[in-house]
Amino acid sequence: MIIKMFSKIFKEKYYPEIQSLLEKKISVTKQQIERTLEKDKFELEDVYLLLQTYNNSNLRDLVIKTAIKKREKLWKNRLFLVPPLYVTNRCVNDCLYCPWRKSNPIQRRVLNSEELKKEIDFLIKQGYRTIELVGASDPIFTAEKTAEFVNITKNELNRVGGGKVGLNFESALKEDYLKFVKAGLHFMVLWQETYHPETYKKIHPTNTQKADMDYRLDSFDRAILGGLERVSIAFLGRLYDWKYEVLALFTHGRYLEETYKISPFIIGTPRWRYAKGCVIKKNPYDYPDEAWLLTAAIYKLAFPKSLPWFSTRERFELSEEAARG
Repeated sequence: MIIKMFSKIFKEKYYPEIQSLLEKKISVTKQQIERTLEKDKFELEDVYLLLQTYNNSNLRDLVIKTAIKKREKLWKNRLFLVPPLYVTNRCVNDCLYCPWRKSNPIQRRVLNSEELKKEIDFLIKQGYRTIELVGASDPIFTAEKTAEFVNITKNELNRVGGGKVGLNFESALKEDYLKFVKAGLHFMVLWQETYHPETYKKIHPTNTQKADMDYRLDSFDRAILGGLERVSIAFLGRLYDWKYEVLALFTHGRYLEETYKISPFIIGTPRWRYAKGCVIKKNPYDYPDEAWLLTAAIYKLAFPKSLPWFSTRERFELSEEAARG
């Protein structure tokens, strides 16, 4: 079977459709939103209509309350805690929004296998049974070394009855994902950063693999073709207009469902914040709390089986509110 990769479909189909929708100037009615919320499956225009409730607090609350009910029915208010285990902060990229960028003179640290085991042991003693390995684009971590770290983590978890291993690394080749899955990888996390081509090019100035937006967009195609069934999507809020990003992310999730019969395993909700060493000093775009909460609700409605991902980057009280719906 010949598969048309997401980057090509995004350029040819989704990007023009999103631009066309955003050029519309419409005011939604309560009846429109109620009809949309009754649907079991959303189309791109449905998500656009839900986004238009942002400036109407009553309609926005209706969307959020509906998402809360849907979540409670499906997940029974369960939460899943996943600690990130950072294994390297060495990086070949120079992303303008990131303090790990190559040009930033910070202290670099790379764990060896024995240090990794100690960190895993600490997390296991805290009660964790799902561990996410996190690293920058570090050339030391070849496919073989990454697979080794995945396998070490899996084996350590197996000693206490088993667990799940996630990977938050630079995008890899299909052949590499075959190795990771064989080593025990359960899921991957990879944020697109932004789905806007001009912005993506601007904030990734160096000629590295990550600077190739098409390669990044096709990451999940390669992972799934490599045998991984759980992939996790997100954009990094505040790098570009949040309404555009939500629509683009929706097309990515729907593409995975239609092409591979796989819903996103996790949908992230990160918002950019300044850290020492970032080239960007202030928020390029606004993405207020109310918009962030509405976005989380739309994810619940559009992809009810996907897990929304909230992090300690946000205030605890705000994440607690978002987790409800």
